[in-house]
Parts: sequence; C-alpha cells; structure tokens
Amino acid sequence: MRRLFSVFVIGLLLPCIAFAQSIPTATITGKVTTEGSGLPGVTVTVRSPNLQGTRTAITSSAGDYIVPLLPPGEYAVTFELEGMQKVTRQLTLTAARTDRIDIALRPAAVAESITVTASAPSAIESTQVSTNFKQDLVEQLPVPRTLHAVTLLAPGTNDNGPKIAGDPLRSGIMISGAMSYDSLYLVNGAVVNENLRGQAHTLFIEDAIQETTVLTGGVPAEFGHFTGGVVNMITKSGGNDFRGSFRTSLSNEKWIAKTPLTADQEDKISPVYEATLGGPFLRDRLWFFGAGRSAKTDDIRQTVPGLARQGDQDANGNPIPVGTPLTPLTYPHATKQTRLEGKLTGSVTSKQALVASFLNVQDKETNQTAQVIMDLDSLVPERELPNSILAVNYNGVMTNRFFLEGQYSKKKFKFVGSGSSFYDIIKGTLITDRARGTRFWSPTFRKTPEGERRDIRDYTLKGTYFLSTPNIGAHEIKAGYEDFNEVRAVNNYQNGSDYRISVASTIVRGNQIFPRMAGGSTGTLTRISWLPIFVLSKGSDYTTKSAYLQDQWALNSHWNFNVGARWDKNDALSGAHTFKIADDSAISPRVSAHYDIFGNGRIIVNGSYGHYVGRLAEGAANDADPAGRNASLQWNYQGPNINNDVNAPTNSLIPTDKAIQMIFDWFFANGGTNRRPFRTTPSIPGVESILDVDNMRSPMVREWTIGAGTTIGTRGYARADFVKRSWENFYTSYRDLGTGKATDQFGTQYDLSIIRSDNGEYSRDYNAVQTQFNYRVMQRLNLGGTYTWSRLTGNVTGEDTGSGPLVGGAGEYPEYRMESWNFPTGYLTGDERHRAKVWASYDVPMPVGGLNVSVLQNYDAGLRSSDDGVIDTRPYVTNPGYLTPPATVTYYFGSRGNLKSDNITRTDLALNFKMKLFSGVEFYLQPEVTNLFNEQGVVSFDEEVLTAVDCPAPAAGAPNLQAPCPARGLAPFNPFTTKPVQDVNYIHGPNFGKPAGENDYQTPRTFRFSLGIRF
Repeated sequence: MRRLFSVFVIGLLLPCIAFAQSIPTATITGKVTTEGSGLPGVTVTVRSPNLQGTRTAITSSAGDYIVPLLPPGEYAVTFELEGMQKVTRQLTLTAARTDRIDIALRPAAVAESITVTASAPSAIESTQVSTNFKQDLVEQLPVPRTLHAVTLLAPGTNDNGPKIAGDPLRSGIMISGAMSYDSLYLVNGAVVNENLRGQAHTLFIEDAIQETTVLTGGVPAEFGHFTGGVVNMITKSGGNDFRGSFRTSLSNEKWIAKTPLTADQEDKISPVYEATLGGPFLRDRLWFFGAGRSAKTDDIRQTVPGLARQGDQDANGNPIPVGTPLTPLTYPHATKQTRLEGKLTGSVTSKQALVASFLNVQDKETNQTAQVIMDLDSLVPERELPNSILAVNYNGVMTNRFFLEGQYSKKKFKFVGSGSSFYDIIKGTLITDRARGTRFWSPTFRKTPEGERRDIRDYTLKGTYFLSTPNIGAHEIKAGYEDFNEVRAVNNYQNGSDYRISVASTIVRGNQIFPRMAGGSTGTLTRISWLPIFVLSKGSDYTTKSAYLQDQWALNSHWNFNVGARWDKNDALSGAHTFKIADDSAISPRVSAHYDIFGNGRIIVNGSYGHYVGRLAEGAANDADPAGRNASLQWNYQGPNINNDVNAPTNSLIPTDKAIQMIFDWFFANGGTNRRPFRTTPSIPGVESILDVDNMRSPMVREWTIGAGTTIGTRGYARADFVKRSWENFYTSYRDLGTGKATDQFGTQYDLSIIRSDNGEYSRDYNAVQTQFNYRVMQRLNLGGTYTWSRLTGNVTGEDTGSGPLVGGAGEYPEYRMESWNFPTGYLTGDERHRAKVWASYDVPMPVGGLNVSVLQNYDAGLRSSDDGVIDTRPYVTNPGYLTPPATVTYYFGSRGNLKSDNITRTDLALNFKMKLFSGVEFYLQPEVTNLFNEQGVVSFDEEVLTAVDCPAPAAGAPNLQAPCPARGLAPFNPFTTKPVQDVNYIHGPNFGKPAGENDYQTPRTFRFSLGIRF
C-alpha cells in the first residue's frame, strides 16, 4: 500500500516538476563510532513537538546515518544499540541547514545513558554565510516583527536601496552588495517577491512566524534567481496540543517625536489585531494552523500646491506674496488590510508528509495618490491590492537512502481601481504645472476593468540520495529540476483620456486652479501630449528552467565539502507574445569546504566559491517591448492665450474644463494627431530601442568567501566571514554610429538604441567582513549582535524608486561623454562602511509574573551620494552623423560618492512583561521605544547642482535671472579639456546639504505597545 501511494504521489508531481526552493527543512546527519571505528546497526530516533510522530534511521556499515526533511524546531536525538550506552542529544534545528552529530558510543557496562546538548551551534557548522532568527528572540527585541526588519538584523544587509513605492519610511534591502531587486524572498518555500522591484510582499501574519533565516554568502546550488541573498521565513504548523494567541498592537502619530520638518500630527490610536490558533485534527497525523490580522488606519493628508506665484490669491481674494507656501487642501485618507493564513500538515504514513498553506491579503486604500498633487480631483477614490499565495508541498522517505520532495505554489497580485475612471477628453486629461512641479484635475493612470496582474507560478521536484562509504565518507547527493514563471499583465495607460497638458504655470484663487495656456504662433510654453498604447499586452511571460546537482560530502571528522552546479535557462516572451526577449542559459558552480580543526566543533574554518545568476529583470527587458507601454508624442499649443493675464479678476478667468475644451478645439481643428511638426522627437516603444536577444543575459555575480567560527565555552559562539563579489552582465543601452537608424509609423527617424547585457562600461564590486556572535553571560543575561564592514564600489547604480531595474546609458552617444566625469568609478549609493546591531536581553527577577528587558544598539555609517549635475556637450563635439545628439549628459563635479550623510546611532528599548492568568493561559504586555534619546541625524539631503543648462547667461538687456541662479548666469565649459570652477561653471542649490522633509531625518523617538494573551 505504501509503495502504491508513493507511485501515485510521484505521478501527480511529475507534471509539476521544478522549483528547487521547496519548504525549507532541516537535516541531521553524522557518524556513530566506537573506539574510532564506524558502528553499524545503531538506531537513531528523532523526536520533536514540531514533528508528527518519530523518525528513525539505522547507521550504515560505515556508521553513517541521515535523517532529512525535518521541520525546524527543538529536537531530541537518541542513539541506541543493544549492549551499548544510550545517548540523547538535544539541539535546535533551523531551516535549510544540515546539522552534523557525531557520537562515540561505549559499552553499556562502562557508561550509563546520557543526555547532552549540541556543543557546536549550526551558525558556525554551516558552510553557508547565514544567520537564523527565532521568533522568540524577535519578540523580545525592540524591532518590528516583519520580514523586512528581521532581515536587517543580519550581517551583510542594509536598506540603502531606492525607496519602496508607496511606503516612504522603507527602502529596498540590499544583501551583500547586490541591487535591492535581486534577492530571493521565500515564505514556506514559496517566492513572495514583487515582480518588478523585487522586494518581499507582506504575505504573512507576524504572530504566525516561527523563524527566519538570511543567507548572505556561500549559498548552495539548490537556490537560484538572485545575485544578492536568500531569505527564508517559516510559519507555524500546529501540533499535538492546542496553541493560540491574540494580540493588539497600538500606535499613534502623537507618540512619535517631531523632527524639525514634521507637519501636524493627528492624535488617534491605530490598532492592529492578530490572532492564531493551531492544534490537531488527528494526533501525529493531521494538524491545522490558522492566523488572521486586521489593520485599519484613518488619517488626514494634504495636497502639495507649491509656492505662490504672481496672481495667486487666498479664498478672500487677497493677493498671496510670491514665494510663500500656498495653503494645502486636507482630505481624509484610509487604509484597511486583512491578512488570513490557513495551513494543514498531514502524515500519510510515518515517512510521508503533505503540507498545504494559503495566505490571502485584502488591501484597500481610500483617496490614494502617489504623485505630488494640487487638488482633490487627482485622488483615486478607492484602490484595491489583492494578494495571495497557495503552496502545496510533499516530502517522503522512499527508502532508507532515497528521499523525495515536491512543491507547487501560485502567487497572485493585482492592482484594482488605480487611476482615473474618466476616459473622456475633459475629465480624463491630466494637467501638470511645471513651475510648481505638481499636477491636478485628473488622477494619474487609467482605471481599467482588468487592472494590472503580477503573478508568479513555480513547482518543484527534488531527490536526495544518501551514500555511505567506508573510505571516502558519506555523501548527501541532491538533484532537482525547476520551472519558474512570472507574468506581468498590464496596459499601462498614463491617464484616462490618453492626453496630458503641460502648462508653464497656473493661477490659484482660493481652492480654484486656473491653467495658464500661453499660445501664439511661436508658443512653446503650453504642451499637448498624446500617450497612446499602440500594441496591447497579453502579459509578459518570463520563464526560467533550472536543474542542479549537489553533493554534501562528509569526508571525516575534520573535512566536509559541498560541491554542486546549477543550470539556469531564461526564456522571455514580449507582452504581445510576438517575439522573444531573451533566450540564454548559464551554469553556476557552487563549491565550499568546511574544516573542523580539532574535530570537536570548537574552531571551524569555511571557504566557498560560487556563481549566482539572477532572474531576468522585467523593468530592464521591457524597455524595448512595445506591448502595454505608452508612446509619447508632443505638440506646442499655438492657439489663443487662455488665462494669460495674471491680474485679471477671478470671474473673468476661464475654468479648467472650459480651458481644456478650448485647447482641444484648436488642436483637432489644426490637424490633431496628424499635426506636424512634433514639439520633440516622439518616443515609440519598440521602435527607437530594440533588444539584442542573442546577447540578453541575466545578471551574474562571482563570489569568494572565507571565514572562521568558534564556540565560546558552552555558552556562545562567534563567526566572521570575508565575502568578495564581482558582478557581470549589466543591462546597457548602446547608441552609436554602428547601431544604425530606425523609422516609426509617422515617418520620424531615430538614432537606434540596442539593449543588451555585457561588461563593457560598468563594474560593481563588494568586499565585506560579516560577523555575528551570541553569548549567555549568565542564566538571565544574553548578549548577541552582528557587525559588517564593507565597501561597495563601481560605476552603476542600476535601479530607482519609479522603475526598479534600469538600463544603463553609458553606451549612448559615446562621443559626447567620458568615463572619468560621466560614469566614474567610486563609492556607490549602497555603500555603508560600518553597520552594527548589538543587543542585550535580561530576565528581571519578579515576585509575580516575568519581566524581560532588552536593549538594541544600532550604528549605521553615513550613506554615499554624489555632487553631480547636467551639462550640454554638443558645442564641443563635431556631430559625426547623429540625428538627435543628447541635449544633456551627467557630469560628476567630485568623485563618485564624495558626499555622505550623517553617521546614525540609535538606542531602542523594550519591556516584555508576562503573567499567568490561569492554567495554560498567559497575559503579556510589550511597551517599546525606538530612538530612546531622540537623536536627529540626517540620512538624506538636497543635492541640487545648477549649471549653465539651468542658469544660462541672460540676453543683452534682459532682466536679472531669478534665484537661485546668479544674475550673470553660469558659464558653460568644455568637459573634455576644462576642469569646471564652482560659482563660475556650477553652483550648489540654495538648500544643498539640507534636509528637505521629515523623512530626511532618522526616525525620531517612537513609542508603541502590544498586549494580548497566548495559550
């Protein structure tokens, strides 16, 4: 019957072969000896509250054994053989690691049975550079219980990536120097990355988390799709006893201290509710676990109308002095989010298990906008972001030496209701005010019935074979095959009507905004943009098929090796499914060695070499894909002036709807979209830029690590690893005399750009020492921490907040730029020389209940940025034949990374009080304060640099230029022969080096509270 079931399960899984990242489990392996010789026939029994029933193995003729596919948790491992002592070893297993337990047994007459605790923690036994955080430690520390916050506790990580869209308080996580979009995030073995920008979606409930493991180097071949790191989060799985919790977390804007630029704060408590419940349906056969989370926020937000200009008046008709901030409009803003998780863990037999989990997030936002808006018409009334993931995992012991795992998962994510619901020419046309840097009248984007869909599907099969030999040790051989697919289905309409109007300025009268539409026969101040999508998208289709082979080889008590290789093949179709975007493959070797100097786990040396191949980034590959992307065609408005007299009375000004009607009456009466000439060269996706498919390769990094670890008596450990990385295959656009020309459907010619990936212009290198330690000073006092010294250098940033991955332009018009000043090598924006987190946790003796006090000290070295601006190099280059040489290029006035923000220190404190209410039920209260001493370091600042492009010299007899430009303007210079002089060729803006908003300061002192019960 058991064999029949195995065949049935394999038959079901074979059509779904693939993604090597299944639910991360742990493995116990080792060797049992007596008087130095391998001891066969020893029964190894494994027990844990996290394991259904018990698991057993028998040592081989060489004394080797293996017990794989174990859920992480606390374990007791017993070694028994008739006539020999019985030994029980207690240890903690963590996900995605192999723990080695070597035991020497003595005759029963010599020694009685003993119980010991594992002496070498897995943190130093593993060849992986990794850190594991149990959730009970995270509960004690004053940190948010999120995947983002826990990952940042690990060495080799920082949050120096671009700001996360829609969340100004969080930035993208960079792991071991990689770009923030290029790491792998897993929850229960399923990928939870957001498709475009690569950050982890919050598909979890904090109280349901069991542990998190962060891998920053030495990653084995079974993991792929990254050049950064791998983050594994495991959620709880029920058990033979009923366990549950209920928590309320409270926050309030008034509990946050103000920075020098903090706006008014609302005094309103925002609660978050969480609940969990797990237990048995059938003891040791079928467990359930469920969790839920509900959060709702209501706050008052403001528009950003900018500074007053000539003609602006308040609601009473009084003039507003030029340059003073206009009174913003306030509006209610609300979010409502519900997260649900359900999980079943079942044992079909004692050696075969099925785990099914489902996480679902319903996220609604009222009055949403991600833009700088002037009015309430620009708000999206309600937007929804449904997000879910289903994962089904099977693992089974086929024989005592062969083990099988398989997993299927499907992640679904959508944008529903984003953008304008008006498609007509009046209500659906957005207007931008260039002088104020704002927009008004209609929301950005178009609300469509289908919304935007971003899905990930993966499935897996992995086999493990354990080979024990008397002469060349034991081998844990793993082989797997993978099929990973992600889809982004969107027609990215930029606004409701496909039209935008850009005006030089507006007139604000109270709450009314009147566009100033200057026309005339030579008018250039008012611009009409047409943003159509010429090729509708069926959804991009990016697939990676992979296979790997890996041998974890225990040669003897001193030497262990991990030898493997991974093959990844990337295929990608355009959004219209008419051509391939990429068709490439790569082999990634992964080798590591582990040397136990004394053979007792006291001092261990590790080293590794490997390649990691990232997934093909949609944000870069889409640059030459016409499907679903809008074109951009512009015309100057040359009709009658509209609202051009700023001194006119309000009742004679033309309101916005009538002004839009007037400008389009003129436009369509004078040729409409057939009107020529265009204001600027049009941008037509898939015409001006094309992909060099044969040379479109996924990014890759080479990595070397060497490290050492030691136990500190029986109370702690320390480990340090040197990690060296060098990246290859950067996304680059080439546009030179050899790339040719292109012509669009309107007859416009372009200098053709070809996008490919190579190493010709760019470099990126990371060197770091990553350390971690933990030491229990006494029974009540525990110390721990991580520290990273690192250098990130190169000449490619490669990502931003709006687009995620970027295509570099160093290969564009090479005659008009030089590497030394246009893309120099230096410290990159992600560089952070020192980063430390050190914590202490103390259990205070209490007459009633228990109290734990924890302190977390943070240190972050200042972040790098550069002193750069734009210049026009065209006057100094003889055009060799380009149609449209670049009007501006970037110039670095100092070395790359010559600017640096403040070094940031922060002390966080948490109190954890618990008290038993009655049998099995405990009450707890957790007040926390971050930035206890309210330090106010600057983390970012204004970096405006002005050149002759921004401040040209005025024409003879013209009035002086407005500030911040000097009256004489700034002198252009030849960058190929001349070194620019400050105050002559360039100046810093008036607010250079100063914070521009409250988020440019470190997070001020913040209080938060949690309370609840658990049983």
